[in-house]
Amino acid sequence: MNERIEVTKKFSECLLKAGTAELGDILADDVVLDVPLMGVNTSGKGPVQGYLAGIPIDPTMTWSDPVEDGETVKSIGKGSPFGDMKIVLSFSADGKISRIEAGLGA
Repeated sequence: MNERIEVTKKFSECLLKAGTAELGDILADDVVLDVPLMGVNTSGKGPVQGYLAGIPIDPTMTWSDPVEDGETVKSIGKGSPFGDMKIVLSFSADGKISRIEAGLGA
C-alpha cells in the first residue's frame, strides 16, 4: 500500500486513541498545523504534538479511507459533534507529515 496512505491512517489512529507521543515518528521537525476555523497556525514537532494532545476527539469517531490527491492525502472524520472533519496532509521528501490542514466539511 502507498506509504502516504499508511502514514495518514497512523495519524488518524493516533488522534483517536490520544496517542500523540507516537506522532513524533511520522511528523517532520518543521511540521505546520493550520486550523483556520480555530485560528490556529503553529509549527514545529513539539508545539504541534502539544496542540493535538489537547484536542478532545471522540474515540468513536470514524475516518474515511485516505484519498491521495496529487501531493496531499485527505481523510474525512465522521462522528464529531461539529459535523464532518476534514484533514489534508502534505509530506516531506522523506515521507513525514510536513503540513496538517484541518477543518469542517468533506
